[in-house]
Amino acid sequence: MTGIRGYGIAVALVLALSTASFAGIVGNAVVDRPLADGAWKINFIDLDLVFPEAGRIDSWSIYGEASGDLGLQVYRHDTGNDYLLVGENLVSTDGTGLQAFTIAPSDRILVEAGDIIGWRFEGSSLVIGQGVIDYTNSGSAIRHTIYPNSNPTVGGSLTFAQSGNRTYSIAADYSSVPEPASVTLLACGLGLLAWRVRRRRKSAV
Repeated sequence: MTGIRGYGIAVALVLALSTASFAGIVGNAVVDRPLADGAWKINFIDLDLVFPEAGRIDSWSIYGEASGDLGLQVYRHDTGNDYLLVGENLVSTDGTGLQAFTIAPSDRILVEAGDIIGWRFEGSSLVIGQGVIDYTNSGSAIRHTIYPNSNPTVGGSLTFAQSGNRTYSIAADYSSVPEPASVTLLACGLGLLAWRVRRRRKSAV
């Protein structure tokens, strides 16, 4: 009876820890929209695109029909209209519409609950339609910088002085980051499970 109870505990431990992980999407529908920005060297945040819990960004998706350099960013509120740049993935878009960018494990941005999706258009001058993410003039609560502005380094602060309502075709796929203690417990649970299986096999011989 004791062996069965120990076996059950090990199984429950492994299942509980393995199901504690998650994967989700934060963003808008990544679809064709009628408008594209003309501003250059400008940063945006979408106050409605908030990460509900901590994790890491595995990939990004956008829809756009202009090519150019794009900074896919995460911000954390500081004070007032000031936000701290948590991390940035730099990509080059090709203007083919729906585009997905898988991020190398070493470059994946770690987010905390309450962090916000942002982005930066580079460009070199005011060209209507050069914005590489499509949008519509309604929906989300958008804030952006006065342009042209310098992009902050990670950890730096940026003031988003301008506001409006737009919905951009951008989304981030993110997943949980196992805590070291959880990894240790999972390993212990698997080890206990394997030991119980071996012990039962030996007793059956």
